[in-house]
Amino acid sequence: MSASSAGGERASKPRVGLLFFGAGRSGFTTDEGPPPPRIARRRWLPAPAVTTSILSGAALESHHVHTWLVPSEGDSNDVSAAAAEGLRSRRSTEVGRPLVWNRLAEHDVHSIVVGSAFMPGGRTGVEELTAHTGFGVVRPSSVSSTEEKFAMLEASKRRRPDARFACLSISAAGRTDAQEGAALEPTPRRAAEELVDRFTTLMELDHVLLVSSSSMLEWVSYRGSREVQAPKRLRTGVVIQTIFDLFDLPHLTDVPAASMLQIEAGEEDSAREPEIRWMLPDEDDVELPDFEPLLDRIRGGEAGPITRRVGSTILECRWEQAFERGSTVELDEASRDLLLAADGPLVHVRRLISMAATRDAGSFAEARALLHERHPGTMADRLADLLPLSAVTDEARLEILDENPIKEVQGALLRGLWGRVAIRLGRTDEGLKVLWGRISRDTADRRETLTFAQEAIKRNQEGDLKRARFALRRQLETTQGPERRSKLVRRIAHTFEIEGDVAMAIGCLEGFLDRNPEEMGATRMLDRLRRLMTD
Repeated sequence: MSASSAGGERASKPRVGLLFFGAGRSGFTTDEGPPPPRIARRRWLPAPAVTTSILSGAALESHHVHTWLVPSEGDSNDVSAAAAEGLRSRRSTEVGRPLVWNRLAEHDVHSIVVGSAFMPGGRTGVEELTAHTGFGVVRPSSVSSTEEKFAMLEASKRRRPDARFACLSISAAGRTDAQEGAALEPTPRRAAEELVDRFTTLMELDHVLLVSSSSMLEWVSYRGSREVQAPKRLRTGVVIQTIFDLFDLPHLTDVPAASMLQIEAGEEDSAREPEIRWMLPDEDDVELPDFEPLLDRIRGGEAGPITRRVGSTILECRWEQAFERGSTVELDEASRDLLLAADGPLVHVRRLISMAATRDAGSFAEARALLHERHPGTMADRLADLLPLSAVTDEARLEILDENPIKEVQGALLRGLWGRVAIRLGRTDEGLKVLWGRISRDTADRRETLTFAQEAIKRNQEGDLKRARFALRRQLETTQGPERRSKLVRRIAHTFEIEGDVAMAIGCLEGFLDRNPEEMGATRMLDRLRRLMTD
């Protein structure tokens, strides 16, 4: 084969790689210039939910993956402590929505996957490698060292020379065998780039997407010959969309994100409504794990420690989702069950917030006393009386704010509570500063986002309206239903109207009504603004 024909074949059948590099809690060094674009997602999501969202392009509400471990139902040969409690590692097909390598297989693009925390799903066209411990126990290859993973890649490439997609996951702690168990320090970003070089050479890749992560943040960068747009913030679905784009495969209409090859400049402050889809394709012929028997064991006091940790993660996610939706019944149920699985201070705070939402003063007083009994003097105990059902005066709440300055408050729930109460008690500038920090880092919940937008619009100092739009657009990305979305769109349009840019306000509403032509609130506002333009 001539060099030109070989080059043409590579152009028509490119090889694409995806490298996950985790720095863990140590994070990355900060002296190497600005970081790559960051993935925007809800910060309370556990690692399995984040990984699944990146690999599938689906939100937690669609894939329902909270944990790596699932009930085994007697189908595991593992002899680990988790197996003794009836748990095993989740397979890559037990996620509710197809992961990127399974979707590529539908288009006859074969894949090699090494280092994934999932066990192999057995899908045709996909080779997922696992590691065998000294006891013969099959475990995800995520437990292997970096050198072992590259050896797996090389061996798999020999077996599957037709594979055109490769996915490799590596943690900073496992960069070399000698570093295993060493104290962790911030990781230089060049370490990840060195791994990209090695990955690219070994697998003969034309394009590589690097997803680098700390314990709370994820960034995406691209290595290859294509020109990509790199705004500061990207949606979770950008990875799978970009991979499909690099393979010249059809755009995934069920994934609410654009490819890095297609993102438009200025999208952050656009008047256009964010594209969003809520129905995603199910995995065929896969029965998802049933966690209800596991949760019943927790409720009955019959669960082991690993089962309780798995259950507490599921229940925390259910609580957070109920909190976002404002479902008081689900909040009550999740917080009650969560106390049976775990006993940390924030678990008790969630229970108190649930009682405040249901306006159950009697149960609130009992839960407040239990928090003080179990965790006296903790920040959760010191801030709990900021909640509305607590029997203290607003003067006492102001004293609590003074005695516990925000720089000493740790934890998303407590910082959000501090900021909201500061605003309610008239300390608007302090409260808005706290909430804006949370919004810009994707740690704010729905109540905090809407409180910030309302108060920033009301204050209307320099930059307030732009920041309010920023916050409202982020909330739009996770809000379902035309009426609820209309309220957010109308607030965004109102900020443009305040600035005197009525044309932009009209464009904002027209974009929403193109998708929701029957929504009356946006229609009435649009009619009013059009009359304003013609008067």
